[in-house]
Amino acid sequence: MAQPQDMLFVLEASNSGRLFCAHPDGSAKMVIVSGCRLPDGVVVDIDAGHVYWTNMGVPSVNDGSIERVDFDGSNRVTIVPSGVAFTPKQLHDYLSAFGLGRRTELGVNGESAGVLSDPSTWAQVNQDNIAFGQGVAVNAVQMAAAVNTVANGGVYVAPSLIKGRATTSGGQVVGSDTSTRRRVVSKHAAAQERRMMETVTQEGGTAPKTAIAGYRVGGKTGTAQRVGAKCRCYDGTRTVSFIGLAPADKPRFLVYALVQNPRNGGFGSTTAGPVVRAVMSYLLQKYAVAPDGTKPATPALTW
Repeated sequence: MAQPQDMLFVLEASNSGRLFCAHPDGSAKMVIVSGCRLPDGVVVDIDAGHVYWTNMGVPSVNDGSIERVDFDGSNRVTIVPSGVAFTPKQLHDYLSAFGLGRRTELGVNGESAGVLSDPSTWAQVNQDNIAFGQGVAVNAVQMAAAVNTVANGGVYVAPSLIKGRATTSGGQVVGSDTSTRRRVVSKHAAAQERRMMETVTQEGGTAPKTAIAGYRVGGKTGTAQRVGAKCRCYDGTRTVSFIGLAPADKPRFLVYALVQNPRNGGFGSTTAGPVVRAVMSYLLQKYAVAPDGTKPATPALTW
């Protein structure tokens, strides 16, 4: 597989212009949560944008062994069973393994660690909220690196800005030569997750205009409520995002665009999605990535 971590781009538009401020991630985190629930030995069906999975040999809906997730439609109710399938500590450990709740150690001042609270303090409602994108805050690089794990065959690669190595003014050694790796989910699970992401960019998905002719593109929208500084409550504004990878079968690039409080009332697919498509199209051409010529996953696919 290509090394998508070599070409990982994060774009953020906000009033502050700060790359490392923490924000709620919204339903984009479904890529992470559902990826944790796709171990080897699981059969996945994609039917009209709805994802079903079941433990092999236990195909009973009544006992809860079959779970449905409207991954493509970002149905935040049906993702909840995926989150509650974990104990609080298990879900916390999975999210931590994807890099959430800790600084990426890029070597740039001002990076937020985000918010991933102690699981011992979680009530059931906290765990449910976390499963569909509330209750956790991330910075843009954290989120991109987490989804890059799926692009990279289930292996998390600590992001870096420097190719090789360098020492910051504070004495920290950074760069790709010092980047650490760890397996978070299986290669099989990551491949299935990428195929789910492809349904988002196809006709009938939530972001078909992010498709790029000749290439298999996977993506995920994100829409999250924002907490106002004055009222310390959801104030009606939003954070919207889109994260895309291509080619989806053998990822080379991952691009994440994030817009804080869009003025036009847009969503991830309509505001951030076109930005990702434009940047991704440029990268595929600049680095001479040939059209793959393979058929994309379809909503009727079963494996």
